[in-house]
Amino acid sequence: MKTNRRRLWISVGIVGVLLSGMLISDAYYTNLSEDYPVLMEGEFLEGRITGFKVHHKHTYIELDSAEKRNIPPSYSEGPMPYYLHKMIAIGDYFIHEDESATVSVVRGDEVHRYKLSHLVTNTK
Repeated sequence: MKTNRRRLWISVGIVGVLLSGMLISDAYYTNLSEDYPVLMEGEFLEGRITGFKVHHKHTYIELDSAEKRNIPPSYSEGPMPYYLHKMIAIGDYFIHEDESATVSVVRGDEVHRYKLSHLVTNTK
């Protein structure tokens, strides 16, 4: 009888910890969505990356310690596709032109271009 109660309390404890973790995580990422508006097609944005966070292939960037944007999953235009969230680093220079479905990241002498998945439309 005591072992069943102990197992019950352990199970309740585990479920409680998991639910608490999920609530904290949800609150954290809800705040990210509010603090980092999604990069839109019609806006010009450029600056040095001074901070970033990655969550589910979304890259939350901070430019020049002032501008904050959510960059949805983006992939390179090069011969070997790779994602922005795996290549970005603090100190890179970020550029998004008006009416463009791509962003550029400049690191040293190299320029990497990425297609923004939420702006690219499939035309066949």
